[in-house]
Amino acid sequence: MTLTQLRRKRVVFELKSAKDYGRERRGRLLEAIRLFEEAVNTEAFDSRVLEYRSFFGSRLSETRGLTQEEVLIAYKAWPGGEVTRSKIIVPLRLQLELEDGCGVYGFVRGGKPKIHTYSSFFDRASPSWMAGHLAHEFAHVAGFSHRECTRLTRRHTVPYAIGEIVWEIAEDIVEESE
Repeated sequence: MTLTQLRRKRVVFELKSAKDYGRERRGRLLEAIRLFEEAVNTEAFDSRVLEYRSFFGSRLSETRGLTQEEVLIAYKAWPGGEVTRSKIIVPLRLQLELEDGCGVYGFVRGGKPKIHTYSSFFDRASPSWMAGHLAHEFAHVAGFSHRECTRLTRRHTVPYAIGEIVWEIAEDIVEESE
């Protein structure tokens, strides 16, 4: 799929499962998913990924040898998504881990499409911060990783950069709606 073809389609998240979130947390989870969906469908998201530069001037790192445009296509084409004429429907499978993540927000196992989030993070995260976390973990599902490297270099990997981009756009969406 080309970037032009991709831009004609809307990414739609379909919640398939949300294990252990319970009734109290579900509203905040649904708001985070809405913000995630809205953010990745903006022109700002596309342009910020395509034009990404660190403060060192470098491009995204850990791209599997892909250009920034190819990264955007790989990310938005969503592995396991159903493609229709106007949409890419992405099944979301989420699980809340009830123990403390010790500073870790969440994880995916072996690129499987289930996103695990620690309750210690979820309970203090705003919906826009959670949207950024979902974006980060979905980058792993799309095949992007980050080495356990310094915070300075790690933040420019595909998962961290995309997570931050989505979080910032989600914050703008929330601010505009107030």
